[in-house]
Amino acid sequence: MTVIQYIGELARYLLNSNSSAWDKRNRVRVAIGNGLRREVWLDFVNRFGIPEIGEFYGSTEGNVGFANHWIKRDHMNGDGVGSVGRVGTIQKKIVGWRLLEHDVATEMPVRDPKTGFCKEVALGQSGELVGVISDSNPASDFRGYTDPKATAKKILTDVLVKGDRYFRTGDLLRQESNGWVYFVDRIGDTFRWKGENVSTNEVSEIISVFPGVTEANVYGVKVPGNEDGRACMVALTTENGSMPDLDKLYAHCKEALASYALPIFVRLLPEMESTGTFKQRKVTFVKEGVDIAVVKDPIWFLKKGKYTRLTPDTYGDICSGRAKL
Repeated sequence: MTVIQYIGELARYLLNSNSSAWDKRNRVRVAIGNGLRREVWLDFVNRFGIPEIGEFYGSTEGNVGFANHWIKRDHMNGDGVGSVGRVGTIQKKIVGWRLLEHDVATEMPVRDPKTGFCKEVALGQSGELVGVISDSNPASDFRGYTDPKATAKKILTDVLVKGDRYFRTGDLLRQESNGWVYFVDRIGDTFRWKGENVSTNEVSEIISVFPGVTEANVYGVKVPGNEDGRACMVALTTENGSMPDLDKLYAHCKEALASYALPIFVRLLPEMESTGTFKQRKVTFVKEGVDIAVVKDPIWFLKKGKYTRLTPDTYGDICSGRAKL
């Protein structure tokens, strides 16, 4: 076998397995798929001796996509790691995709109150990826779904000029000044805290590389009595179920993340739940939140730069406002 396909978190699951003398005893020349995270990319290719990665982005019904044919020998400095592709100005104009400023609260693109048109984000900023629907280009067509309401939700009109139409991918992406395009998060996974947008994917990338952490599932939770939005919470698993050094974890996060993106709550799991395609389950965790009457796993919360064990008393203090987050 010289070509393999990966999905979701498969690479990270393989990296969490014990090293073996057989790791590089393969004939694989390229691994093709999507969802290979930046923080495990180089570890994956180095450990298993895979010289090429074919990372792509797209959807069956969508009209816009990217591909990154990454070859290790051409990118020894890590250039393009974690990217879904590289696009120049001319190619971008021809294909007709845009990154639009996104409102996390409404989960809709932001429109200029004067013109009514959407706003494109600057290079380096994340925005919702949309692809133009043009009658003159059959490849840009969006046929829709069997449910007309679902179809209508995916089409955005009067985006940049009157009468234009774009397909909404429902994904937040970012393009850097060098042309590399990066997946940021799914709309709905990004949440708002104290007036700022927090990407679960970006926070997860930082925590996942902390020594001893095998998986980090990041999500936003509503805290009773708090009106600042959703607090950042991470449910994590560790090697052999050991207790992580929370002081060092805080220092690690503080160095790499903005203050509003710091995990306010940490939940230690015996094992991580995932879907059949290796995607982490979030819905149940979000619903349980930080209610220790429901959550049986140990939880810590950030108090004055230190993680403190959440107890019925401290939970009551947080809900009543006596303890500030």
